[in-house]
Amino acid sequence: MIAKIEFAATPESQIRRLAFAVGAFTAFFAVAPTLPGAQFFTPVSYLPVHTALEFVAMAVSLMVFGLGWNLRGEASNSHIIVLAAAFLAVAVIDFAHAMTYPGMPSALGESGPQLTVDFWLAGRGIAALGSWPLR
Repeated sequence: MIAKIEFAATPESQIRRLAFAVGAFTAFFAVAPTLPGAQFFTPVSYLPVHTALEFVAMAVSLMVFGLGWNLRGEASNSHIIVLAAAFLAVAVIDFAHAMTYPGMPSALGESGPQLTVDFWLAGRGIAALGSWPLR
């Protein structure tokens, strides 16, 4: 016999919990810089935070690519293939963006703000073009 799993939470309660979590995180990040001893936005502490957030962005892009890769055999999926390829490119470009950020070792040549911004803009442009509906 196969056990059927039922979720007791209604969609309304899930939305309420999500709204509460978003509100709590927003309140925390709004109040956090004013706390004593909080050094969230100093140049020394921003590099690890930026790198961690870039790796989160790369993980999301790679999840979109993985989903598209798994759906490549479906019928009439040219838009999914384009989206998956675009987000694989976004993940690679975000990696280049993270590695050229000022303060990072010069892995891809001389790091600098202009190169970093160029990589970031290229990634956002490819994400926008890849998300454009083809149908």
